[in-house]
Amino acid sequence: MSNAEHLANVMVEAFIAAVERGVDLVPVVADSTSTAKIAPFIKQFPGRLVNVGIAEQSMVGTAAGLALGGKVAVTCNAAPFLISRANEQIKVDVCYNNTNVKLLALTPEPATARWPAPTMPLTIWR
Repeated sequence: MSNAEHLANVMVEAFIAAVERGVDLVPVVADSTSTAKIAPFIKQFPGRLVNVGIAEQSMVGTAAGLALGGKVAVTCNAAPFLISRANEQIKVDVCYNNTNVKLLALTPEPATARWPAPTMPLTIWR
């Protein structure tokens, strides 16, 4: 798997490139900086990340508010938590208000590395 990359690594590279091009991108996480592997982004752009703690509902609501203020808000969290815990906020805050929020669902690690293939982290082949 030497030519495969984890989705989070590709995501961080894309975030950095977007901000360098002038995109007003703000990642919003729910205490998932290690799952999102976002340390390189934080190092290069300190103060641009919003970490709401273990609160997926607040993560989505905060992202919607940032988007309404003109930012490009991107949530980064484990898929099960984003979908099951923040379902109502996705519907009301993001969809009904037609906000420019990007919902990025990442698979938690390292726990899933031991699970069967359907729950393995997504890889990007280059």
